[in-house]
Amino acid sequence: MFPELESHVDFSLHSLISELKEHHEIFREYTQTIQRFLNENQFEKTYTALCTYMDELLDHIAVEDDELFVISESLLSDAELETMYHKFKDIDIDLGESRKTQLFKLLKDIEVEIKQD
Repeated sequence: MFPELESHVDFSLHSLISELKEHHEIFREYTQTIQRFLNENQFEKTYTALCTYMDELLDHIAVEDDELFVISESLLSDAELETMYHKFKDIDIDLGESRKTQLFKLLKDIEVEIKQD
């Protein structure tokens, strides 16, 4: 979505795209940190990092929903939006499903560990 918006002649909020890209990188770092804490059996740190990650992720999603998607719908044609939708679905199929499964298992593992403590 970012390339389509950035190349659109009427798009002017390049700082929004930069901010969202930065968030994506931070979220990748969070997941690595959370995995490291979990591997080291540092469950309190894992829990704290997960809570921070979730809070920031929810804020990020709100910005996407309230700003980015609204802008996209106003600037891009129905055909462009349809193409983007299918690209997202393909990415979700390729990467998302296995990652979602990993994160779900991670949360279940933490839940079990917390209940044991």
